Formats: sequence, structure tokens, C-alpha cells
Amino acid sequence: MSALIDHALASGKAAGFKQASISFLIGNAPAERCYAKAGFVFAEEKRDPVFEAMIGAAGFRRFARVI
Repeated sequence: MSALIDHALASGKAAGFKQASISFLIGNAPAERCYAKAGFVFAEEKRDPVFEAMIGAAGFRRFARVI
């Protein structure tokens, strides 16, 4: 997975972007560990009880990092 993240970050940097962000379902611990290992840090989360009732996850968490 790190090769894919590294490629995406390099592509973003080459395109002139200064920051990258990734969103994933709250409770997806493997995704959270993977993105944290790649240097992403918590930026925000959005929760919604209706979304949770429909999907089974409380909402989305967003991580970001400088590239």
C-alpha cells in the first residue's frame, strides 16, 4: 500500500499541490494505521446518526499531510 500512497503523493506534488487529504469510515482501524504511517494526521471528522443507521459507521474521518 505504501507504494501506491507514495505514487499518489509524488503525482500531487508534481502537479503543484501542497497538501494531500484522505477520508475513510470512522472505525476503519487498518486504514487509519496505514495513513498515519504514511505521515497523515487527523484533520476532522463528520458524524451523522442517520448515516450510521444506514451504513453502520458513525461517519467519515479525514487525515491530511503536507506534500
